[in-house]
Amino acid sequence: MRMHETGKSYFLIFCHLFSVYVDLINGQQEPAISFISKEKIASLGESIELICETAYASGNSVQWIKANEGGITLLSTGNTVSIPDDRIFLNNINEKFELRIDRIVENDKGRYLCRIQMPTKTIEASVNVTVRIPPVITDDSSRHVVTSVNASEIILKCNATGHPEPRISWRREKHKLLPNKRAFLLGNILKITNITKDHQGTYFCVADNGVGGDRRAISVEVEYPPSIRVIKERVGQALNYNQDLVCSVESFPSAAISWYKEDDPSQALSNNKNYNISIFPTNNEFISTTILRVRRIEKRNFGHYFCQASNKLGTVKGLIELFETQNVICPPDCSPLYSPYNSIPTTLPSFLTYLSIFLAIISPSFITIAI
Repeated sequence: MRMHETGKSYFLIFCHLFSVYVDLINGQQEPAISFISKEKIASLGESIELICETAYASGNSVQWIKANEGGITLLSTGNTVSIPDDRIFLNNINEKFELRIDRIVENDKGRYLCRIQMPTKTIEASVNVTVRIPPVITDDSSRHVVTSVNASEIILKCNATGHPEPRISWRREKHKLLPNKRAFLLGNILKITNITKDHQGTYFCVADNGVGGDRRAISVEVEYPPSIRVIKERVGQALNYNQDLVCSVESFPSAAISWYKEDDPSQALSNNKNYNISIFPTNNEFISTTILRVRRIEKRNFGHYFCQASNKLGTVKGLIELFETQNVICPPDCSPLYSPYNSIPTTLPSFLTYLSIFLAIISPSFITIAI
């Protein structure tokens, strides 16, 4: 019995010593970071939560720090936010330190450090925060290009910022094909070679990264000398009637348009009793129609006329012959009620009057038609 009591006493002493030993070991345990959040990816305006769990850090300062190219920024120490930012909140329970950032902005991207600050050293772990940013086409991109036909090439540039990195593509207005004969082209450079007037128009640079998109219209202006299309090279008309001579002019920049009679090429025609000049726009902004109306044609008005178009790149002429006919050519004078100048009226009432007189002469018993 006595030996049994002695053994029990030794056992109790051993348990006490073991407990003291465990407490001693625990007291000397190195602080550590047992968990930190994985990389966070957020869009503008969203919220993120960063979690750092520690072990044996009691009595030491636990901090959240943001590292960037310009240095580091202390965000919090323990339970206190260290910067004046109403978007940042802390939620610390025991050894779990949670940092929440609301209304994410672009500058929130970067590397965040959870740090245990001890008297002689520091222990830290980090988590990256990526902010998704929609594309924005930058000001160093092309806006407006002016060139001329036969130029060797022009280069359109398009650059954009955003995250992820935007993909740049090119298109033309009204689904026209690009110089590569395709509907679109990838890349931030569009090169156009062997310039013709067909390259003129609006090109669209489109930036997209899955978060959003941006687009810019780039105007390409191709200057070229005028060209003239004569609608009809020989036009006839009877004396005392009107006739129109028509030319279609295409150019860029816009051409100055004049009309001349070939027997007096030094003197441009102007609006007077014999001539009326009109210029009309068309659905194509580079094409206009000009009409020379020769009014109450006299013998001296027959002959060759030419329309002339000039811009800084050149001058061109279109020749039209006005010749005499016995019959009236219409248009422009096609109305059944049309009365040529200095001639007897041919309206319906006058016709009936002459008809009644004629019938009365050949047949006295004819009843006169009431007018």
